[in-house]
Amino acid sequence: MKLHARRRWLVLGSLLTATLAAAAWIRDSTDAPTTEVVAAANSGAVPAAAQLRHAGGQGDAAVINLEKLKSRDLGKATRDPFATRKPRAAKSKPGGAARPAQTVIAPSPTAPPLPFTYMGKLMSDGDLAVFLVQGERNLIVHEGDTIDSLYRVERIAEGDITLLFLPLNQLQTMAIGEPH
Repeated sequence: MKLHARRRWLVLGSLLTATLAAAAWIRDSTDAPTTEVVAAANSGAVPAAAQLRHAGGQGDAAVINLEKLKSRDLGKATRDPFATRKPRAAKSKPGGAARPAQTVIAPSPTAPPLPFTYMGKLMSDGDLAVFLVQGERNLIVHEGDTIDSLYRVERIAEGDITLLFLPLNQLQTMAIGEPH
């Protein structure tokens, strides 16, 4: 059964109107709420509590302790969670001497591996240029150039390129083909 466009709009409009009328009728109904929250009088048994009673006084009464909802004074923190730990003293064994604590020396920082890939070199009027790739960037470098404030090209030879990692002042060498 196919309805014409105008008739379809009329049916949809009447269904929408009926739905809205039903929602308004349910919202405005005069039925009493089935539960209500009432604050209890301060008595010695349950200080600052609330009782939940069902309408008409029927059903069990539940007690909610409101004291648990108040913020607590934590006072001064007992320890700093961000503090570094002190090494524990060596415990002595019964009848034996205490072992001395071993000192661990951290290795000195080193430069990361070179992030460049060698692609080629070009000699033009006595100046040697090297083509490098870093990620998706193509770089053309000469002696003395600085790359991203991290690397400086110290020396370009026939078979290798020497770069200085500036933050740690460390030299790194990369092969760039065979020397002639």
